[in-house]
Amino acid sequence: MKKQDAKVALRSKKITSSAEVRKYYMDDAAHWQVFQRNYNEELLKQPEVL
Repeated sequence: MKKQDAKVALRSKKITSSAEVRKYYMDDAAHWQVFQRNYNEELLKQPEVL
């Protein structure tokens, strides 16, 4: 999704997924569940940004 197409009022670069996690999903959309798990794990390591 392009950021200009997103329907969000505020976007923080601190809570975006890492390039490694994003690339894994972008290589194959069938990896969505793995992407979600990996992204959630990244977020849980940064509670100050939530």
